[in-house]
Amino acid sequence: MLTEYTKGILDHQLVQEADIQSAAFSIDSGPTGAGILVGDFGAFPAALLAAVEDGEATRSSYRGIDVFIIPRYYDLYLAMPDSRTLVLAMGKEEVSQRLVEETLDLRLDGPVHRKGQSLLSAMLTAIGPAHFLFARRLTQDESQELVFFAGGGTLNRDASVDLVMYFEWVDEEVARRLESTLPDFPLYGYRSGEHYPFTEIERNGAVIVAEAESVLDQDVEGILLGN
Repeated sequence: MLTEYTKGILDHQLVQEADIQSAAFSIDSGPTGAGILVGDFGAFPAALLAAVEDGEATRSSYRGIDVFIIPRYYDLYLAMPDSRTLVLAMGKEEVSQRLVEETLDLRLDGPVHRKGQSLLSAMLTAIGPAHFLFARRLTQDESQELVFFAGGGTLNRDASVDLVMYFEWVDEEVARRLESTLPDFPLYGYRSGEHYPFTEIERNGAVIVAEAESVLDQDVEGILLGN
């Protein structure tokens, strides 16, 4: 994909030698998305700089980090805050640029959460080891009380998943009020029609972590992403 989306600037051999270990992507319902890849990208800058010289790409800078732009119908932005990290975004120009800059800010500064702990760290600590993760920050227009929602799951051999749901509410008072209602509202599987009760519920300040066991694979997408 990197070779295709960079129009061959990052050729197949270069991408293969990067030995990408992991990747995380955030994609909206339209053409806009961003991603962070972990691998060995030490050889990428030279190829991208050569593309700039050949007129196949342009270059800008943000906080001392080169940002390369490869023209497409929706331009592709790439930046490497270090040789092990590749940040990329694609979409309308102002959106892509903002996504890259915000991601670089988070990479350089770290997202500060309560008591100096990053939101990512708090979420991962609460959810624990998982085979997959989903996270979404809600805007004020979407929810007046829930500000952050995440879910993680471990896969079982019987085509089911043990889910852990992470809810962050606007304040502790709201979380306390809603904590008591969760046992009465099990997760609903849109495809199977099954109801999955929460087997464990814990609250820490404005955060509630709730677990549901043996959720059928076919129901996981609907629970996390909506019907």
